[in-house]
Amino acid sequence: MADPGSDHSRSDSLEGTFPEILDEMNPVVDVTDSDQGHATGVSLFELPSELIVHIVEMLPPDAFIDFAFASYALLHFYFQNLVPGLSVNDIVYLTAEGRNSESMFPRMPPEIILQIMGHLDAFDIMSFVIADYHDLMRQGIAPTMTTSIMQGLRRVVRFRRGWHTGWAHS
Repeated sequence: MADPGSDHSRSDSLEGTFPEILDEMNPVVDVTDSDQGHATGVSLFELPSELIVHIVEMLPPDAFIDFAFASYALLHFYFQNLVPGLSVNDIVYLTAEGRNSESMFPRMPPEIILQIMGHLDAFDIMSFVIADYHDLMRQGIAPTMTTSIMQGLRRVVRFRRGWHTGWAHS
């Protein structure tokens, strides 16, 4: 995966930037407070950016792909070395149902494809998945395109096109 020493983020803390996106997409994990014995909510994106990168780098390819699609907009805004930007053409390709495109790996078992992906960095894994999405989805490697995933992917396109005038950088 990407070099942990490189600059992956725009800031050391993600809180306070793009607040409406964080409100909509920020995963919260329940953690038990050992001193008090009760559950507290801990947001993944409240962690230091370097720690988030290390966590993402430790994920196996299939888990990273699921996480990246679920949090694509946030990863693109804050960790541009982890996921590629998207174009309108990418969105059209990803949303085309029943696409019968020629597979890049027509007879290769998904386990072998995942082993190969294990030797790629995060950015290259997602580039590969986007390029061959429909075949990888049929094989169970890429998630099915849901409304919430599409909304996150469209946010990336709108942001890249400059349609983010309501979002303020800190």
